[in-house]
Amino acid sequence: MDGPRVPGKWIIDIEEGKEHTDHSKERIRWKKRCIFKVPPYFTSLNIDAYKPRVVSLGPYHHGKEHLKPMEAHKRRSLSHFLNRSRCSLKDLCDSLDEVTLQLMDHYDHLNEEWLDKDRFLELMVVDGCFLLEFLLNYTKLLNHDYDNFDPIFGISTRGSVMYRNIRRDMILIENQLPVIVLQRLLALSTCKDAREVSMDIAEGILNLYAIARTPHGPYYCFSPNTPNCTPNQYMHVLDVLRDELIAGSWGKNGHTINATLPSATVLSSVGIKFTPTSPRDGIYIKGHTLFLPYLVVNENSETMFLNFIALEQLQVRKGQRVSSYITFMDLLIRSADDVKLLRDYGVIHALSRWSNRAIAKFFYELSKNPMVQPDDSLAEVRMALKDYYESSKNIVELTARKVNEKIGNWGSYFKQTYCRNPWTVMGLVAGIIILALTAIQTYYAVQQYYDNNRSPPLHH
Repeated sequence: MDGPRVPGKWIIDIEEGKEHTDHSKERIRWKKRCIFKVPPYFTSLNIDAYKPRVVSLGPYHHGKEHLKPMEAHKRRSLSHFLNRSRCSLKDLCDSLDEVTLQLMDHYDHLNEEWLDKDRFLELMVVDGCFLLEFLLNYTKLLNHDYDNFDPIFGISTRGSVMYRNIRRDMILIENQLPVIVLQRLLALSTCKDAREVSMDIAEGILNLYAIARTPHGPYYCFSPNTPNCTPNQYMHVLDVLRDELIAGSWGKNGHTINATLPSATVLSSVGIKFTPTSPRDGIYIKGHTLFLPYLVVNENSETMFLNFIALEQLQVRKGQRVSSYITFMDLLIRSADDVKLLRDYGVIHALSRWSNRAIAKFFYELSKNPMVQPDDSLAEVRMALKDYYESSKNIVELTARKVNEKIGNWGSYFKQTYCRNPWTVMGLVAGIIILALTAIQTYYAVQQYYDNNRSPPLHH
């Protein structure tokens, strides 16, 4: 007989690994992860929406050939940052070195190259200073020491193709830096406390993207007077923007509605009005007014929403509010007329080159993305709108029925009174003719009176 079977190496490795597995630390690690590589089944529909065009931030796209030209500008921004700050490069490195392992845990996957602490630390310092310089360039916090025509940071070059592409690349889920990097770098350079630093960073983000602006000006969750404001909870730039869009109270989950919602124009026909609000006020109905977050639609909107959706799908605890918002707007917008109505009310703002039809198509295509998985957070609002529409429709139908009945009754009375025999019909016709002739005669008599009394023309 053969002797006892020797376990394979893989069995031994698993058994030994099981002994060293700490499930409590595993749970903590999952909670920290917030920067992900997008799986192929996401990118198959629009791969460009997740890949940077001009700048890499973080490890996932660093070193790619088409992004290398920006590395010189990153080093330049680090030099400017150090010249203005109250700290040295060593101070920056020491501060981030304290949290390097924590920063690594924020990434879902790191290649072996980035498991080297020194290499990873260099990346965080250089990319972090570049991102801060670009963000704070749009606040009063930066003592501007760049030339006005600097291709990246110059005041006169804002709005250039390069500027717009950097803004776009900063909202990609694969191109994020943990916000703690920005907080530590800014705290060292300004000697501000954590809350002030968090508000400054958020203000720079919201100024740059204007996602939280209302028709009456910008709205910031991060202003000191805003209650329940906890800026430290945000993980990165994309997270700030997503939470600003959907942070308001949208009602409670638990009421699934399968019925479709009437479009904006149909709701308007039964008396519903639309009012733009700050995103932090949420979506709600009050009386016969539907309050919707003010939305700016621009060239980066599709990329932004697709990355919002990816963040919700990959970081499960985020919920599905962006998906719910997209689905809700797609139900409201069925045609270009619905978009025109919402633009007229000030709910949607877009440049003139964005036609109403293009915006309607934008929401339609987003809603058909298979990654859009709405929850029930807007169920109460949809139910309230559906009930209002049904009750208003019933009132309109009842009123129309009563009007038709009165017209029918009047027609019956007229027929019985004036059309009961040929003589009454002839009398009615004769009366109408006499009345018409009298009116004509009166008109000509008045006209002749004015002609006779008109002043004669002056002759020289």
